Amino acid sequence: MITSVDTNSSRPAWRGSRPATNEWRGVLFWTLLAFLIRILIVWRLEHVITPDGAQYIVLAKNLIAGDLSAGFSPYSQPLFPLLVGVTSLFFPNVEFAARFVSILAGSLVVIPSFKIIRIWYGPRAALLGAGLISLHPLLIYYSSQVLTESTYTLFFISAVLAGWYALADGRARFYLSAGATLGMCYLVKPEAIGFLFLLIIFALGQKILRPITFRTFVKNALLLCAGFLVLASPYLLYLKRVTGTWMISAKMGGHMWQGSRRGAESLTQAQLPVAPDFQIVLVQLTKALRFEFEIFNLIFPMVFVLLVGLGLFRKSWTRERTLRELYLFSFVVATLAGYAVTLPNIRFLVPLLPLLLCWVSQGVLELAEWTDETFLKFKRLEHFWRPVRTLFVPVVVAVLFVTLIPLFVYLIRGDKWGDYHGQKRAAIWIKERDAGPAIMSTVPIPSHYAEGRYVALIDEDYAAMIERARRERVRYIVVNERDFKYLNLSLRPLLDEQSNPPGLRRVYHSAESPGHKILVYVLDDQGQLAT
Repeated sequence: MITSVDTNSSRPAWRGSRPATNEWRGVLFWTLLAFLIRILIVWRLEHVITPDGAQYIVLAKNLIAGDLSAGFSPYSQPLFPLLVGVTSLFFPNVEFAARFVSILAGSLVVIPSFKIIRIWYGPRAALLGAGLISLHPLLIYYSSQVLTESTYTLFFISAVLAGWYALADGRARFYLSAGATLGMCYLVKPEAIGFLFLLIIFALGQKILRPITFRTFVKNALLLCAGFLVLASPYLLYLKRVTGTWMISAKMGGHMWQGSRRGAESLTQAQLPVAPDFQIVLVQLTKALRFEFEIFNLIFPMVFVLLVGLGLFRKSWTRERTLRELYLFSFVVATLAGYAVTLPNIRFLVPLLPLLLCWVSQGVLELAEWTDETFLKFKRLEHFWRPVRTLFVPVVVAVLFVTLIPLFVYLIRGDKWGDYHGQKRAAIWIKERDAGPAIMSTVPIPSHYAEGRYVALIDEDYAAMIERARRERVRYIVVNERDFKYLNLSLRPLLDEQSNPPGLRRVYHSAESPGHKILVYVLDDQGQLAT
């Protein structure tokens, strides 16, 4: 354990000196700015909920209504829906309540991130990093969505900080709190359980690198597990009761060995072998790593990577810094490796951004220091440099955000959002003509905005679909081009607005952009409901 003490504040060196008042003012400024930006985006821009988001809201409504059997799901972790349900007590619009949870979490992540950067690199880098985190477009974007990324990022960064406190201090309460924070992470995303084992490995590393007994290591590992299980065990027991077996999450099995999934392409469960062939797995991993590189380069351009290198390697490392950097690096590598064998997606890299920007902020200061030292050595440049030296860091930060313009365009113009916008408009059309109907669709977006009951449209033949629709008392069937072109051949004629499918009557058609055609059919014997 690191036991040296800062003489100015009587605090352990691994925690750094106590932040000054102006530092807390800076943190408060960036946190409030982050909140205002995110709330303004939600207020002023039109948003469409995602399929996952619609499911979270259904669970939240059931939980807050006291229907626990319908409020828990083996496919969705319960903490985010629970937070949405509680927040909906204060906001009448449940969708806004869900977005508010993401807004608040995305703003508060500035605080633990600031603490980590301050411990690693000091106050200047910490304040700069807080600014980068509050303004990064990917963090802003997912802080406005009804998705778990923003909430998970807050708990994940807090867990990284709590884990460092535990490893550096060694007291029982820090190990318990680190385990509990990881338990909250798990209740938002199941894959977070892997970081529990990572911290146990670091605890074992303490025995290798420092004079602690095996008994102390076992105690620390048990404390981590105890803190984790205090929060996670109720849901683990629920999974055992519902599925009949011990598992981390029912959803993770469907994501395993799908590393080659990109965009609309996917490997269905039927396509996945029970015991994947090594060559198939290797090909999938290669495709996944390539895809991760592409999306990583989008959210973290080369200039960011260069600054990371500068922040890490311009100065030599002490023993303590080596341990700190390896600690952060392990979380980054573990996350990238984990999603490479499951389901790589741009949103899954969101939690890594605060850790990566930790290194970027130090890199900016290292570049500024190197530039200052270099210019001051030349007499002819000194007179030019001194008046503008204070502008160097702001200019570098501005350049960083210019390189993120392609990311901003990607987030605003993602093709799937056009499809979801079309389904939202179709749902509003249905809602104006009917109250709470049962709607069959590939995703629950239409039923969410029409305030109806969702019936899943699955990959089956036409006759089976019609029979099931009548059995489920479905009134409307929403057809979207983006999904239907991958379904059963007997369903694809529904995309042709000139066709007259038996048992159905077309009542709505929209084609706002290529590839995003939306059609709504009503069952013939219920056609009078949709005049």
